[in-house]
Amino acid sequence: MYSIVVKGNQQSGKSTTIREVCRLLTPSKIRELKIKERQIGVDEIPNDRIFNGTYLLEVNGKSILVIAGAPTEQDKTVTQIVDICIELKIPIDFIISAMRSKEMKSSFDTIHELKKMSSLLQIFKIVKIDGEDFQASDEWNKRISDILKVVNENLK
Repeated sequence: MYSIVVKGNQQSGKSTTIREVCRLLTPSKIRELKIKERQIGVDEIPNDRIFNGTYLLEVNGKSILVIAGAPTEQDKTVTQIVDICIELKIPIDFIISAMRSKEMKSSFDTIHELKKMSSLLQIFKIVKIDGEDFQASDEWNKRISDILKVVNENLK
């Protein structure tokens, strides 16, 4: 299993970045992982609903766990989230996880946890891109293409 982290401060655009990456991966299926209920949503959701939650995507027959809301924001560690997937018999080929720049809650160490359970390929440190038309900026386009390249190269 492989993983990447999108790391940034609060309101830096972590989930917006992850949502765009997911859109461009063109998943055949997106479902929400309902952590509190310990179940998978039965209905597929549209890509534009990926925001500050946890999702399961199917891309070219591969299963991607997307933690768009940082684990500290969801009050569940990556290990706890993956354990729920194991309990539900959900195979995971790849993890895309958001992460706050500073995990202030004790028992949260997203990078260490991902390194224990996967090959952590890269940590993408992001900052907020100012402006209403940030998605047209070169910085945004480079961010998205860099992340997509790593994911696509390792989803084979």
